[in-house]
Amino acid sequence: MPPSLNRPIPWILGLVLIVFVVSLCFNPAECNDLFWQIRTGHDIAVTGHAPHSDTFSWTRYGTPWIAHEWLCFLLMWKLMQIGGFSAIWIAESAMVALTFIVVYIHILRETEGSPITSFLLALSAAIVSCGFFQPRPHLWTYLFLAITIATIMRLRKPDASWKNSWLLLIVFLIWSNVHAGVIVGVGMVFAFAIGDALQAWSSPAERGDLLARAKRTALLGIACAATTFFTPYSWHIYENMGATLGNTTMLNIVSEWASPNFHDADGKVLEVFLGLLAYGVAFTRRKREWAPILILILLVHEALAASRNVPLLAVAGMMLISPDIYSGIKRHLLTSRDAGASLFAASPTLVSVIAVAVAIVAASAMRSASALQNIGYPHEPLAPRIATASYQLGSFPSAACRFMEAEQFPASVKIYNIYDIGGYLIWRLPQYPVFVDGRADVYFGKTLEDTNKIYSLPYNWRSLMDSYGVDVIFTTATQNQTKIYLDAPDWALVYADRAALAGSPKSKSTKVNALIFVKRLPKYSALIARCRRDCPAISQMQATPAPCNYAALQ
Repeated sequence: MPPSLNRPIPWILGLVLIVFVVSLCFNPAECNDLFWQIRTGHDIAVTGHAPHSDTFSWTRYGTPWIAHEWLCFLLMWKLMQIGGFSAIWIAESAMVALTFIVVYIHILRETEGSPITSFLLALSAAIVSCGFFQPRPHLWTYLFLAITIATIMRLRKPDASWKNSWLLLIVFLIWSNVHAGVIVGVGMVFAFAIGDALQAWSSPAERGDLLARAKRTALLGIACAATTFFTPYSWHIYENMGATLGNTTMLNIVSEWASPNFHDADGKVLEVFLGLLAYGVAFTRRKREWAPILILILLVHEALAASRNVPLLAVAGMMLISPDIYSGIKRHLLTSRDAGASLFAASPTLVSVIAVAVAIVAASAMRSASALQNIGYPHEPLAPRIATASYQLGSFPSAACRFMEAEQFPASVKIYNIYDIGGYLIWRLPQYPVFVDGRADVYFGKTLEDTNKIYSLPYNWRSLMDSYGVDVIFTTATQNQTKIYLDAPDWALVYADRAALAGSPKSKSTKVNALIFVKRLPKYSALIARCRRDCPAISQMQATPAPCNYAALQ
């Protein structure tokens, strides 16, 4: 801990930071992967071992599967048993808060104990990252990446002792079993060693010390890398990562692998953040070190290549460059006369601290109120309401799943489902294997490519479906390809959540409108008739055929 934590002001701002970060976890988003992850955790608890092959799909059943986040899935299932989605949300918020407390404490040390500067820099990193505050294993990478950087940068101090550096191995051992982002951590440690080794060539006076530090860091990196083999999958996590990064189909269809969009709000926030980092690099008065600059360049490249890497840049980049940003602040905003009590100095006035704290708490309250105002379920306790809103549980096809169970669809049916709801179907209807789901690596090859082709509305969509023997389509009204199913006379629409389908693709509603089609085959005649009789939305459509005129209703 830095000495500045002996004073109350950093603690006050730390609590405010927690409040603000937790408010960022009121982050309404469809967590499509959450459900198959919980189901996987359930299966691990039942079988007593991590999965090694796919059992959830009928298209890739038995395919080798590297579930490298297996320990995280198990923990999620245990949380689900304890308190449902509310417990998962609380754990998510706690992990995110802990991550940025680590960032905050580290920056306090690097900025000579300046509490408001440290608070605002940690806050900026959290704001840039908040789009990915979801209940997924990558939260472990954010936390362990922050711990790794704080540890390595502390070891780089002249007075640091390396005798306790082995504690980092425990972090990597856990990390390698909760998320494949451990590979980023290993690369980070080696990048520090490489940076010091390169700098030694240009600093003859310090060459001995730099090479010695590079050697120690490289040895630590080797030890950390060795711990990543202590998983149920050993070296295969590296193979899986290579296959993922090399699959262009997956990179093109999964939105989080797309580059940031600088036309939207998140892109503009990232742009400002990049400017803040550039300010630190350009105006620092500190002696430049090659390792942080090398790592920052790599992080910026990865963040611009894929939006899912933006939080890695936010956490690691801010921790690396915060001393340079503070050096620039001292250069431009502090003078020897007012440095003692300035807003950005080590001892700001209590009035300025209170003003900052009140402003941030008010912003947190406004953001939380805005996120919660349209939740619904007014009679539920607050935690379930927050989880319902944050995970948009109403946007998943629960009613359609109940309908399939009530109508007793044969377990042998081959369902084609859209990519986004596959994970939910694994959780809600485990008796019906899926066509595809969010585990993209399981479907690398023909299945994922054909899924992408169907999304592009090809003329030969029927032949694609027939090649798999699909006899049930489970989709939503918001999908572009749904129109071709509605106009297909060889497919029967047997279920819809709501009869009003016109304009649905442009709807902003978070409520799903799920549709189920059954292929017109003699063996399904009774099922089609029964479903149409029992589905109120279908009856309403058939009663007013003129506005609809869907061939699938004939």
